[in-house]
Amino acid sequence: MSQMWGAGMTWRAGPLCRPPTEAWSIVRLQRYPLAVPVWGRRSMSGTAAQTSSQTRRSRRGVMPAAAASSGPNTSCQSTPPWPSASTTPSPALHMARNLVLVIILLRAGLGLDPAALRKLSCVVLRLAFLPCVVEAVVAALMAKLLLSLPWLWSFMLGFVVAAVSPAVVVPGLLKLAEEGYGVEAGIPTLVIAAASLDDVLAITGFSVMMGLAFAEGSLVWTLAKGPLEVVAGLVYGVVFGALCWVLPHQESKDRPAFKFVILFFLGCLGMFGSHKVGLESSGPIAVLSLAFVTGLGWRQSANKDEEVSGYYRALWEVFQPALFVLIGAEIDVGRIDAGTIGWGLLALLVCLSLRVATSFLVVMGAGFSLLERLFIAIAWLPKATVQAAIGSHALDYVRRHGNDPDDIFRGQQVVTIAVMVILVTAPIGAAAIKLTGPKFLARHQSHDSQA
Repeated sequence: MSQMWGAGMTWRAGPLCRPPTEAWSIVRLQRYPLAVPVWGRRSMSGTAAQTSSQTRRSRRGVMPAAAASSGPNTSCQSTPPWPSASTTPSPALHMARNLVLVIILLRAGLGLDPAALRKLSCVVLRLAFLPCVVEAVVAALMAKLLLSLPWLWSFMLGFVVAAVSPAVVVPGLLKLAEEGYGVEAGIPTLVIAAASLDDVLAITGFSVMMGLAFAEGSLVWTLAKGPLEVVAGLVYGVVFGALCWVLPHQESKDRPAFKFVILFFLGCLGMFGSHKVGLESSGPIAVLSLAFVTGLGWRQSANKDEEVSGYYRALWEVFQPALFVLIGAEIDVGRIDAGTIGWGLLALLVCLSLRVATSFLVVMGAGFSLLERLFIAIAWLPKATVQAAIGSHALDYVRRHGNDPDDIFRGQQVVTIAVMVILVTAPIGAAAIKLTGPKFLARHQSHDSQA
């Protein structure tokens, strides 16, 4: 299907006495869209002429600029308050993003190569953990040196920054796999499998640091939660994946359609159920392992039901733009602290450089060529999903408990870095995967002959 190109923006205009409350701008690079919502505040105090001028601008639909900070004079006393920096993402947006993520993870799981996964199992673990740990530690050191954050806040920021984004990485890898690039070496399987484990480590590290910083909950439970989420996700995937081997009945009419519906339902159950039971990180692992185990059984049966994979491929073509828009919808540019951006960009440059170097080194000895190792390192750059999900957790917690000015400022710094990381790495990383894949990866012979 044709991709959305260019840029667009929409906003809701409020009553004539106030400017619009919400503005969205969609920033796109190459074929990968990223929607960025901009929350703005405008001072409504002052002379009647200023109010009249703002009213005229509101009528014309002028988008308000995002305020660098908020104070008692930045809201209109005669109207409902503007969305503030503590405004949380809409539950509907969060649900929609997870729903689209289920589609891409199911498609990715069905396409995983069991032989390649078995061969590269040790490399998957190295790629999932070592770059994440290195980047988290380096980011924490940079935050301590450049932003003067306390150590626990520094490591909180480090784990926020360190997580890779499956929502950006997986679509690019699947597209390359469909075209035959890197399939023989098992690169799509390696990167897709490692991405979910990388996120579990990052979220667990962030939760541990936040628990230590605010004495939130049991430290033992926080430490045990990460491994438990991995095990819970794998158990769910294996059990219900095996169930999909026998459902529906072999003689059922429209069997591929029923398989598609059952697999999609179980994928949604795994993703949303994990949030209900408090094991959020197990959701992507549950969905990915569910699709992998299901596909493993289907390949061994007489009827491979490749139509089901075709259904998910077609569904993804429809929902692909929506995923990036929904990720962008959780970015609040109004939370950016301008004073943090300069140091944040410097820290990000150092962290990404070391992440690329670490990713390049950890896949040595796995039989990859120099260019293939370089591509894996590049594919390990994009960040979006985890940063959008947990970037504001510490700030929101501080505002709910005590409202300490120093901690609020630290929380704003963490949010600023998280937003900046998404805006810098997501579009650049997605474009880099698209551009370097055909140049750095070997193409499967069957695709060469078809071309």
